[in-house]
Amino acid sequence: MSLNLGDVQGNVLRGYKHMHFAAYLFCEFANRKPPRKLLRKLGKSPRGEDDQWPHVMSAKPWREKASVHEALNVALSYRGLWRLGWGEWFEDDRFEDFRQGMRKRWKLLGDPDPHTWQPELSGEVDLLFVVYAEWERLLEEKIAELEARLPGWGLTLTLCQRAATLQDKDKGRALREHFGFRDGFSQPVPDLEGAGGYKSERGVVGEGVLRKPWRANCWRPVRLGEFLLGHKDEDGVFAGGCDATAPFYNGTFMVWRKLEQDTVAFKKYFDDLGADGERLKAKVVGRWRDGTSLVDAPWAPPPHAPRKRKPHNAFSYAGDPDGARCPIGSHVRRSNPRASLGYGTERAKRHRIIRRGVPYTEGDRKGLIFVCFNASISRQFELIQGSWLMDGDAFGLGAEQDFLLGGGRAGAIVTIPGGRGAPARFLERGAQRFVRPQGGYYLLLPSRSALKRMGKGKFPGRSGTPGPSTRTVLVGAAVLALWPWRGLKKRGRVDHKPHIKLLGKLPRLPRK
Repeated sequence: MSLNLGDVQGNVLRGYKHMHFAAYLFCEFANRKPPRKLLRKLGKSPRGEDDQWPHVMSAKPWREKASVHEALNVALSYRGLWRLGWGEWFEDDRFEDFRQGMRKRWKLLGDPDPHTWQPELSGEVDLLFVVYAEWERLLEEKIAELEARLPGWGLTLTLCQRAATLQDKDKGRALREHFGFRDGFSQPVPDLEGAGGYKSERGVVGEGVLRKPWRANCWRPVRLGEFLLGHKDEDGVFAGGCDATAPFYNGTFMVWRKLEQDTVAFKKYFDDLGADGERLKAKVVGRWRDGTSLVDAPWAPPPHAPRKRKPHNAFSYAGDPDGARCPIGSHVRRSNPRASLGYGTERAKRHRIIRRGVPYTEGDRKGLIFVCFNASISRQFELIQGSWLMDGDAFGLGAEQDFLLGGGRAGAIVTIPGGRGAPARFLERGAQRFVRPQGGYYLLLPSRSALKRMGKGKFPGRSGTPGPSTRTVLVGAAVLALWPWRGLKKRGRVDHKPHIKLLGKLPRLPRK
């Protein structure tokens, strides 16, 4: 199916790289009557500069990027969709992960007990506003504007979480996280051209899918259905189905997590390792601080050079099967093994996610607001988090967990292969957690047209047409029962044509 970029919410297929400030406003429906008018307005395009209603940013390319300083996106939880009358669409087994939510599936992720989560993130929510802005002052203005309107929209604010890219002393805002590593530049390349969208100018080597035969080393983009519902995925199936009336058509599932980073403990751990600490830090992460992969510079940090727009990212780990250059158990290699699991990229192509995380700072507490988009939460995010990062079986590492996100238990180790005269190292993880989840949610980021449909009324039935009410069905049955038996013919037969004609006029029941 063709892709209408104007229908897809922004930040999924195109990030807001120049908007360094973000806020996440979690809300509940305050009244029994959901804010349908709000959803209808959010899904519409703005009508001139005098239109004061907030509008959702779409994925259409900006004509003048310099004139775009803010963006708004909206997501809904399963409870929010149910209260809107659209929860029945998600009763299938394929959406069980979304229905249950992150709190009930914490064991699959290897997370600590949710009772340790931040209290404000332990309850249920219905709707999430995501606000991006180029300047902090502009972000605060938009937050204040939304907060003032929430009561009139029938919404109650439960939490406002702020985040911002980190400030680099010499280079302004930088795409880094609090452990000091450059982040956010490695993303899968979706096949927008094949879906009727614009052609991506980015290279796909290492971030796409290998064409057969794999030895030819020819790459193509990842099919759009891996990230956007209603389009073909890597199995040739329309993710979620191809019903354009579905609330998830042209939408995606959003994973939101607040991850607190213990930067003091992380720094102390590697300082205690002495002169080799910086190299070992790069080994457990899988890249140097400036983003250079260990595939390109495995033994020593690269020489200082003028900052590039984006680090070299076109590699596949195929030339490093044993992890001598970049350890098999390093964080970035676990998260995206590319072609290193064998069979080309066949074992990895269905487990990709689009990441849009932003760091946060709250006094002495620091961390990352992790956000990702995928068409299947269980097959993509949960498999990466629970099976690849928190379990080493897929990589032949047994029970070894990711050094950064690992659960922290006595005797836990991380293997760093040796090479070029350096012996192998076995780093003891210990019971310290360097990253601790503080809460999270599974949400649906609907298309703009889906927001308008949900704003018009309740779930209309899988056929896309409203089904009859119970009263209509009962009245129709009574009419049929009392309809006079007329049209008797001489041979004693009954003419059923009037009954058949009446049945044709009755509304049909919705198809399941």
